[in-house]
Amino acid sequence: MAQARILMIVPTLGTRIGFLRQSLESISRQDTPADIVVVCPQGATKARQLAQQHNARILDDPGSLPKAINAGAAQLKPHHEFINWLGDDDLLEPQSLTTTTRTLD
Repeated sequence: MAQARILMIVPTLGTRIGFLRQSLESISRQDTPADIVVVCPQGATKARQLAQQHNARILDDPGSLPKAINAGAAQLKPHHEFINWLGDDDLLEPQSLTTTTRTLD
């Protein structure tokens, strides 16, 4: 299986589980695979469980949105060509990662 070219970071406080579930599903259901990093507080048990269900890497919240995004970006690997972040209450449209990567290529 080819490694994902995309790294998606999802910072969350873990308080809006329903929205977070939809957000992670919108990434996982893309026709172009993406590695997911969820950045959340240590005590956000439900958010961490949900992240595990989506095979996401989980990082502890460093205390602010910019720091959370930067912590996620630090997980960038050589096979990642593209990186982005998505709010825990945001959704990707179906096939949007394919469209975006084709355009950037």
